[in-house]
Amino acid sequence: MSDSSSNKKNDECYNTVAITNNVEALEFGRTCQSCAAGVAAGILGLTGFYGFGLYFVSVLIQAAIWNMKAQGNWLSYFPERNSLTWSHGNGLLTFVLLWVFFYGMVHMLSLVRQSMTSTGCNMLRPVAAEVVQTRGRKRALKQTITRQQKLERRMKREEKEAARKQYSFMEKINIRRMKNLLSPSQQFPGRLNLDEETNLPEKPSLDVFIKSHFKTQYYTVSEALEMHRELQSPAIYNNPNAPIRLRLELNMTTEKQTKMVTGSDEIVPVPFPFNHNEKRTILAFANDLKLQELAVESGAEIALGQDTIKKIIKGQFRTDDYDFCVSHTDMGSSILPLRGILKTRFPTRANGGLGDNLPELIEKFKNGVKLNIKADPVYPIWGLSDCVVGRLSMPNEEIEQNIATVIAATCTHRNPALGSFINRALLMTIPGEENYAIDVKPWLPVPTEEEIEKIEKRKNKKKKKDEKKTEESDEAPAVAAAAL
Repeated sequence: MSDSSSNKKNDECYNTVAITNNVEALEFGRTCQSCAAGVAAGILGLTGFYGFGLYFVSVLIQAAIWNMKAQGNWLSYFPERNSLTWSHGNGLLTFVLLWVFFYGMVHMLSLVRQSMTSTGCNMLRPVAAEVVQTRGRKRALKQTITRQQKLERRMKREEKEAARKQYSFMEKINIRRMKNLLSPSQQFPGRLNLDEETNLPEKPSLDVFIKSHFKTQYYTVSEALEMHRELQSPAIYNNPNAPIRLRLELNMTTEKQTKMVTGSDEIVPVPFPFNHNEKRTILAFANDLKLQELAVESGAEIALGQDTIKKIIKGQFRTDDYDFCVSHTDMGSSILPLRGILKTRFPTRANGGLGDNLPELIEKFKNGVKLNIKADPVYPIWGLSDCVVGRLSMPNEEIEQNIATVIAATCTHRNPALGSFINRALLMTIPGEENYAIDVKPWLPVPTEEEIEKIEKRKNKKKKKDEKKTEESDEAPAVAAAAL
């Protein structure tokens, strides 16, 4: 009996374990199905009350199915559990959570869209563009043109053509390049502009002052030399025999507005020569063989006669290797065909290259001052000239006479009746940047009354021509209107 009772107890235990396992499995499956139903119903619940009602209908149908499937004594083990409440408790909770989540997401996206549209952002809405067509101007091709209009158009074309022919292609390229750079006249120490000094005081009250705060102070040559000697003393720069540099600011305008003073490169014989440390090659022309030998002995590089003039014209003999040319008077007429080849180096009495005493001419050209006049490539109305006129160790009177000679030779390149050729003269040393403006008015040429009258007559003729042109241009429309 004891054995049979123990076996029954064991069977009951096994049955109890099996039933509990089956119940747990059934509950797990029922929970999964209820969760799936809750997810589906929750998605449908986003549509509103109809989805919420659909969820409850699905819950009732699923509860009926689970009641029909319930078999055996399963309810006896769980008498307090109702399939309607227990089976779908998890489903109801899942539905509520999903419904709140999806509803919150949709509400958030709607708020984002409203904010983007209110700020004017086109990210969430299609691009709206307005196409506006702008028509060009209507060309009146059949409109008649008056004589005045034809004349104006022709004048404009002529002005454009004149402006185009003023400079060659390479000159235009160089001008464009130089415009990007600073003008040589504006580089240190700059160019004097009297209009900028109108409101400045005349003279400073102290010995130490700022130059830009006062008008340009002009000194005599002796005063400028004394100040340079102080700077070049052994205590400062220690160069008592420094070369003296004369910088001339020039006005290159002429009677014609489109024509400027041409540049030149010449030698100016000075009354007091000095050591300039330059190697100069001189070409001499002489008809006599003895004069040719004398010229070479005096320092000329080579001496030529009449037989070599044809070779120079044909290009068989190069003259570009020589800096200057001198000639005896017996060759004055023979070298005339070389004027276009030698250009500024052509020997004349004006530049001191033509004379009877060849050794004296050669000596002047070897020891003279090299004068170089250049036009400003950016501003053609301006010009510059730099030359060495002596050394600090020379007496003041000798340097002053050399400066006067150079200024007189420079002013021959422009008519004095047009005004002063020299805008300002600065005395400097090499090396060094210190500069002093000197007064050169006593050495400037004074124009005669005849020269001034000639220029005034030419100006009056130009004014009359301009007035006639303006009168004709004014009368042309009236004549055209009368003809119509």
